[in-house]
Amino acid sequence: MAASRFLHHPHMDAQEIVSGHTHATLERSRAQEIVLLVQDPTFLTYGTTQPKAGLGTGKIKTREESLRHPPVVFTPERIH
Repeated sequence: MAASRFLHHPHMDAQEIVSGHTHATLERSRAQEIVLLVQDPTFLTYGTTQPKAGLGTGKIKTREESLRHPPVVFTPERIH
């Protein structure tokens, strides 16, 4: 319940949640001579089931999908 309240708070959004991580990553990256930014293609799929009109308990599935390319930061020392 606490997580649900946190995630649905009107002053909270995804950007706010990851802002601390983003700031720390940028600070660590600035301290490195070489930084590799590698894109990580990721599919986000959200699905639900909804009653289908006129079919009683039959359900249809709805699906929303998006492709993201978030960068992942590596340094030469941390690649093995």
